[in-house]
Amino acid sequence: MRHQIGLVVLCVLTACSFGCLGSGDGPRTVNASGIVTLDGVPVDRAQVVFIDDANTYPAYSPTDAAGKFSLMLSDTQKGAVPGPYKVQVSKTIVETAGGSEVTLKHGLPKKYGNFLESGLTFTIPDKGTSDIRFELKSK
Repeated sequence: MRHQIGLVVLCVLTACSFGCLGSGDGPRTVNASGIVTLDGVPVDRAQVVFIDDANTYPAYSPTDAAGKFSLMLSDTQKGAVPGPYKVQVSKTIVETAGGSEVTLKHGLPKKYGNFLESGLTFTIPDKGTSDIRFELKSK
């Protein structure tokens, strides 16, 4: 009996070390990264947001100068929970016109900034991926 309890404890500890059962820091995540382009040109400084159906575990990332992003569940937990997502991509351009007047403009077509209208979806596989591509069109 003692041997069986030890075996169960060992299995639980092994599973936890691989992230299979999650941890106190949140659910199990996998690496999920890709690129965003607009008319074939990488989109710099956009915000990519993945929203699951229950809006329980949204993931997000900014894009870099090459349009690349790597999703995060939170500021302390990298990756995303595997499963299907609706996606929104937005970019805000701040313009100043002399003095203190500030104008905010959409840096991408407005529809991509709303996950209900963007038409963008992606299912993150259980093993993660680095091949996510969103090829946005200006028209």
